[in-house]
Amino acid sequence: LTEEENFFFGLVVQTQFGVEKVIPFFSPDRQNFVEYDISYLIDTAITRQKKKIGIMSSLPVMGDDVSPDMAELMRRRNQRPKPPWTFVQHLRRQYEVKTVATDVNDINDVDILLLIHPKDLPEKTLFAIDQFVLKGGRTIVCVDPHCFADKPDRTKMPTRPPSASSNLNLLLRTWGLEMPENMFAGDRSLALPLRRGQDETIGFLGLIPQLDLELRPEGWPGCFNTDNVITAELNQVRVLFAGVLREVAD
Repeated sequence: LTEEENFFFGLVVQTQFGVEKVIPFFSPDRQNFVEYDISYLIDTAITRQKKKIGIMSSLPVMGDDVSPDMAELMRRRNQRPKPPWTFVQHLRRQYEVKTVATDVNDINDVDILLLIHPKDLPEKTLFAIDQFVLKGGRTIVCVDPHCFADKPDRTKMPTRPPSASSNLNLLLRTWGLEMPENMFAGDRSLALPLRRGQDETIGFLGLIPQLDLELRPEGWPGCFNTDNVITAELNQVRVLFAGVLREVAD
């Protein structure tokens, strides 16, 4: 090779079952993620049966969960089905993702349960979730004291505005935790000031680290773990109205 020529390495993983996975080339931009990319490639190659993730949510995270035939019918009518949220699309790359109804007697046939902004769950569903956990099921719970994505149904005329809070305290307390109502977490030293005018600050939004890149272009050292693939390339995160979880006595 001459000094003007460049070359790149790639990787091909083949299994005895005929599965082939490829990294066309190792991009210099992802140098810090080589170990992760190779591990991901090997895992997807040798995993013959995807783990099942069940999602129970009061938000439309699954999009218009319609059959292929119904989706085709909607397209013929110039209607476009709403796609799943981005995180669901990413989960489907590695897992089998299914919807779990908010009104169920038991939860079966899933390896992991995602509870995302669960609102007004009936007692039988809370019991089903508790039994799933007690039997060894893994659960990720996302509760929010005020969810911006929780938009009221405009076709209905409620007597009062519906709550944008998801409260699972009846169940959380049996696990030793609770999310106090009307309580938010914030960090004034790293928050984003909300200014009405040039010299008037009326409030704060956000939780660490909402960076002011004009005042501190170097960011806030220590806010992100640069050795972790998940956070290595982050430079700012905005979290509005974050809730508080606290331990409760037995």
